[in-house]
Order: sequence, then C-alpha cells, then structure tokens
Amino acid sequence: MMETKEEIRERIDAIDEKIASLLSERFSLTDKIGKIKEKNHQKISDRTREEQVIGKVKGVCSRYGGVIGVRSEVEAVYEKIFELSKSRQEIFGKKFALVGGKLSHSYSQPLHEAFGYNYELIETTEDKLEGLLRSDKYDGFNVTVPFKRLAASYCDVLDEIASMTGTVNVVVKRNGVLYGYNTDYFGMEYALKKADIEIKDKNVLIAGTGGTAHTAKLLCENLGARSVCFVGRNYETNYYNCYEKKETQVLINATPVGMYPDTDKTVLSVERFSKLESVFDAVYNPYKTKLILGATESGKKAACGFEMLVAQAVKSAEIFLGRNFDVGTIEAASRVLKLKKLNIVFAGMPGAGKTTLGREFAKKFGLKFLDTDEEFEKSYGISAEDYIIRFGEKEFRSEEKKLLLSILKSQDNACIALGGGSLSDNEVIAEVCKKSFVVIIERSIDKLERGGRPLSSSREDLVRIYEKRMPIFREIGDLFVNNDATVDDAVKKLSEGI
Repeated sequence: MMETKEEIRERIDAIDEKIASLLSERFSLTDKIGKIKEKNHQKISDRTREEQVIGKVKGVCSRYGGVIGVRSEVEAVYEKIFELSKSRQEIFGKKFALVGGKLSHSYSQPLHEAFGYNYELIETTEDKLEGLLRSDKYDGFNVTVPFKRLAASYCDVLDEIASMTGTVNVVVKRNGVLYGYNTDYFGMEYALKKADIEIKDKNVLIAGTGGTAHTAKLLCENLGARSVCFVGRNYETNYYNCYEKKETQVLINATPVGMYPDTDKTVLSVERFSKLESVFDAVYNPYKTKLILGATESGKKAACGFEMLVAQAVKSAEIFLGRNFDVGTIEAASRVLKLKKLNIVFAGMPGAGKTTLGREFAKKFGLKFLDTDEEFEKSYGISAEDYIIRFGEKEFRSEEKKLLLSILKSQDNACIALGGGSLSDNEVIAEVCKKSFVVIIERSIDKLERGGRPLSSSREDLVRIYEKRMPIFREIGDLFVNNDATVDDAVKKLSEGI
C-alpha cells in the first residue's frame, strides 16, 4: 500500500529529530577538538580531514541509492557543517572579561562561557580602568558598576544608545580604537516586555541616577512614558519626598540596593504608592529581591533583572563574535543560567507529584535532587506523616522550618521538592525566592494522592488546603505545570518552560 502524505511526514519528523540530536552531538565534539587545537596552537582549518569526511559521506549515499544528485545535496550540507564548525572553533582563542568594582554577586562568567569563549571577572579601580580597556590581552569587555559612565569617557566611538545615555557596558578594541556599546537598553526592553510591564502613557519613577538609571530613562521615553522622574539622594525628588509622586504607576530600581549579600534591604516601599501597577528591579541576584516580593504580595506586576542580564549578555556576545542571535538564543541562555546558578524548587498541593517530577527533571539535566520530606526523615528518624500524628502539625512546622532554611541556604544548582505545606512561613518563602526558580505542580483535586497524608486524607481537606495555599503559589510561582497526564508530558512542559 502506498504511504499517505501524512505518514511520510511522520517519518520525516522522526528523521529530523534524529538529525537535530546528532548534529548537536557532532558540534559538541568538534567544539572539544577546537579547544584542543587552541591549546596546542594548531590551525583551525583542516581541508584534508574535510575531504576524507566528504568521501565517506558519498560512499554512504551510494549504498542508499536514491535520486541522482542526492550526493551533491548531502555534500553541500556537510560543507555548511564544516563552515559552522570552524566558526565555532575560532571562538576558543578569544578572551573577554567583566570589569567592575565588586563582582562576588556576578552571574556573568557561566553565562558568557556558554557561548564558548574564555571569560574572566576583573575587579579594578578607577585609575586602572583605561589601561585595562586598552590592553591587548583581551578581545573585549563588559563593564558594570561603578564604571559604566567612566568607561564611556574613554571610548573613541560610541553607539547611538551609549552616546545618548553617556554610559556603556560593552567595550571592544579594533585597530587601536575603543568602541563603546550599551546593550543594557536592549536587555531592559526585553525584560519589561517578557514581564508584560507596560510603559506607554505611564508615570515612571526611577530609583537611582547612575548609568543604569539613565538607560532606563531613555528607554521609557522611547516607549512613550507620560512622565519619567529620577529619585536621587541630592535630587529635587529624593528618597524622603518621592512618595508625594502619588501618580507613579511604574517603579524601576536602577540602584544596587537589595543586591547580594545585602538581600534584606529595599530601596523604596511599594505600598506607599497608591496607583502603582508595576515594578522592575534591575538587580538579578537575588532572583527575587525584597522589593519584588513586596510588589507581588500586593498584587503588582513585577520582574527582577535576571532576564535583563541574560538578554544584554546575548547582545554583548553578538558584538564580541560578530554574529546575530535570535530570541530563541536568549531563552536558551536563560535556561542555561537558571540550571547553573539557581535552585529549581518544586511546590504544590500534597500528592501533586512534586517528588516524582523533581527526580526525573534532576536526572534529565544531571542535577542534585533533594526531597525535603525525605531529608526530614533522615534528620529526625521519623517520617513527616508520623511526626505530625505524634506531635501535631504546629510542632512539625517548627522543626520543618529549621530544616528548610538550612537546606535552602546551603544549596545552589539543585532540584528541591518541597512538602505540600512548606510555603506556609514567610521566612521560608523569602529564602526560597532569593535563589530559586519556583515550579508549581498542578493536579486536579480528584487526582491528588491521599494515602499516608494525615492533613489531606479527604477531599474536603484538600479543597480547604487548596483555597488556603493557591494565593501563595500564584504569588511566587515562576512556572505552572499541569501533572494530570503522564510524567513524560509534565517533564517535557517543565523543560520547555524553564
């Protein structure tokens, strides 16, 4: 029987999946060869090797037969593969760095190294900055606090945004000429759009007066803000009288207040702005600052600087490498950084499948996995369920809190499945949000597991718990994944959404 068009396309889809997987593996292997060549100072191009590969490929095509001319198409595909492989391998000889004052909080190194080039963190001082930027040791730099405006003054050529803001965060030297760029503008615009924070016709208040603040001002003006006002210590609008700006609808924090390690600080009190709709905090470490938590708790749209960091880094990489990347690259880079620097915390109703999904996700990405109920039993020699039965829920929550805070403060880059009621304490919630991407696992109430759960043994108990906990889940959840179908389906949704 002759195959239908749909059947043939199904076969093509299956082949495409194999091709994509094999190409990913092939580029990974050629990357390793590139690093070996760079280390041994060998040439990247090896035409003899390429011709050997083409000869083998032609032989494979001959064995499979097919339409005359297929070998030519396959050969053309391999020529493109060689071109892309050489382009990737050339990256490994390049060296870039982030320069700034204090960089212990920085996520930039693993983010940029994901592009394949060498990347360092350099803490420096004002008197050494120009010499560093003009050094032949590096191919380019990112610049951060407090040198963005000073670096701009050393550049011979500025891009349009850098010229208008007087601030740069990317510097490259070409033929002895320093070129300065501002990719923070692109990063902030991307982050605001991703968080669905509307600027057009809004009254915007910007905390800070430095480089990031001036970038934010230009962006908001270009996006059509009704008004834009700086808040500065010695400005007409300062940190004492800014609350008189009762018309404020969007608040942007462009200061380092709240940044690691001073995570308990906040630049302004969001509850004092009665018309406030949205908050953007350029700080990315912690993942959710105290300012952001205050905004979400009061029902405001809010976003931290994590996506801004990623987007500006991708735009920086474009400048460093002379290549263009699409939005998918930003999303991929964001996923890479989350898996390298954040905990992935699984929360949700009792019996939603947090442990199963967390374990499978950790296995897929090679991450450490912890189940807090299992850790409780290891520490106390008794299961969470039996402890509740014996000593009551209040006593259990007190002991659970101690354990949770200890785990959350000591873990990075791990998958952590929380017990169903773990997020009932504000201190625990704050600690979770500092360095965790929170995944809420959802499951229909009638499908929730009830066995061995003293607090949710009946449907009525589950409904009561659901109504109590869902507002918290909505407030801090970064991704909601339905787990009514198979584990594979849910893990796929997780992988695509993170």
